[in-house]
Amino acid sequence: MKIKMRAPNTEDTNFIFNSWLKSYRSSNFAKDQCNVVFFENYKKVVSDLIERSLITIVCNPEDDNHLYGYIVFENLPGNNLLVHYLYVKHTYRKQGIAKQLVGSVRTSSNPILTSHHTQVCKTSKSIIYIYDPYRAFFPLTAL
Repeated sequence: MKIKMRAPNTEDTNFIFNSWLKSYRSSNFAKDQCNVVFFENYKKVVSDLIERSLITIVCNPEDDNHLYGYIVFENLPGNNLLVHYLYVKHTYRKQGIAKQLVGSVRTSSNPILTSHHTQVCKTSKSIIYIYDPYRAFFPLTAL
């Protein structure tokens, strides 16, 4: 599948926010919380992470507004990568987009730190992910 990777623009913000919150709502972290508690509090976490992170958008190469997904990440000292969230729309999953997104931002073979434990982290056979939930709440610069 042909894809295009680009930097986010202001029109992408709502897509990132909504898809992150809705998809993470069913996670082990959030499943036992009521909607009011989760959405009111976690949108602040997502907002902070978006503000301090880098984002790569993946879209249709012929239409920049036809989004397939994104990765929200930080580069840490020592060629370490911290992925906060990686999202691909259901229609485009199982086509290698997530792997391409990770590959586009990964600069070493070090294990990848992740602040959100998602299906990608659980099922990956080729990449080692280390779940560190505190990285979502406390911006740490060193391992």
